[in-house]
Amino acid sequence: MKKGGGVALYIKDTLQSAEYDELNSKRCKGLWCKIYGNKGKNFVVGVCYRSQEADDNEVDQLFECFKLASIDNHRLLIMGDFNYPDINWNLLRSDNARQKFLNW
Repeated sequence: MKKGGGVALYIKDTLQSAEYDELNSKRCKGLWCKIYGNKGKNFVVGVCYRSQEADDNEVDQLFECFKLASIDNHRLLIMGDFNYPDINWNLLRSDNARQKFLNW
């Protein structure tokens, strides 16, 4: 039996929020919500998990979520476990397989 791979997103009940169905329907492990702030200061929150076994299609779907979430000029917070241990975060460098993530 395989363990892990899920995500959770908790939002304070005093905040007005809604699931972001367009992004949640993608074939990747993620959960996306819209948070409605005062005076139109809305933002999008996404929590994602990319397993080390994720195929190219799943990774492409994850990047598609990033792209769609940023289109409407909302404030955007993306967090999660992307399983890219070989990225040098100080220099923002990696091998070719992980460079796509850094260039996003």
